[in-house]
Amino acid sequence: MVLPELRTLDLSECLHVSWAEIVKGLSAPEPRARLETLSLKSCTYIRDLAVFSLAQLLGSSLRELDLTFCIYLIDLSVGAIATYLPGLVVLRLGWCKEITDWGLLDMVEPTKESEPNKEMESKGSSFTRTFGNMGFFRPPSVPFQEKPRLVTDEDLGVFREQEGASLLALRSLQDLDLSACSKLTDSSITQVLCYPDLQRLSLSMLPEISDDSLASVAYHCHSLTSLELSHCPHISDQGITRAAPYLARLQHLYLSCCNALTDRSLSMLVQHCKRLRTLDISMCKHISLTTVELLQSQLPFIENVHCRFVGGADLTLLL
Repeated sequence: MVLPELRTLDLSECLHVSWAEIVKGLSAPEPRARLETLSLKSCTYIRDLAVFSLAQLLGSSLRELDLTFCIYLIDLSVGAIATYLPGLVVLRLGWCKEITDWGLLDMVEPTKESEPNKEMESKGSSFTRTFGNMGFFRPPSVPFQEKPRLVTDEDLGVFREQEGASLLALRSLQDLDLSACSKLTDSSITQVLCYPDLQRLSLSMLPEISDDSLASVAYHCHSLTSLELSHCPHISDQGITRAAPYLARLQHLYLSCCNALTDRSLSMLVQHCKRLRTLDISMCKHISLTTVELLQSQLPFIENVHCRFVGGADLTLLL
């Protein structure tokens, strides 16, 4: 079947569809479909070779890519996306827990194997652009939950000098979801999340990021209207203080379970984020209801304030 006018393909949770057949279908003779939106959400069969093949096939026409819950993807997929999909506006990688700083920076972790992927070679795949220092290598034969080696200042010096396919290449991004990519740290977030047109960003459930990431994102992504940082334990008042002056356009902010925050953060939001409509500070135990009520009275556009169990309320009372 030839569908040259097909622009959107949603295969979310289609667990029994082979990625090879997807590639085959999209590789039909001309005129072929020029997809603009592709969702493979919760397609756990997807591997890096599939992402590479699809990215190379779809090229500059693709605008939205959803790989949420594709749990077996690793850093090689990020390199393929950054290399072949420069026109992406929406990229969702939430819960791709094996993606690390090395992938976002387009660098090979020094401890990883670098044996060429023989399957790739046998298919005769060619590269129209370099993958920088990453190459396209066989995924390392190590347990998935192994913690990657941390990026050092020396590594970042190499990153700044190279011309690779880091996530920086996606200059048109407006919506980025990296939630629950728990191996990401300040090392990559502060270096590659520099998108002047980015409007929506989720960094929820990244336990290793700190105030440095928040301040950097606010400074470099000054068009943000929605920011999710829930369950980021190292985000504190200092980060909010540094970031708030650059977040004048912010309308939706999610900070639930950020227990390092206090009433001081709310004061900074009142001072600098006048356009806030939604604020989630549920289970922030050092924020008081009195300050929440003050915030509601002083922000002219506020509509929804989620503040369940603030102030250290005892959750065991619900059991």
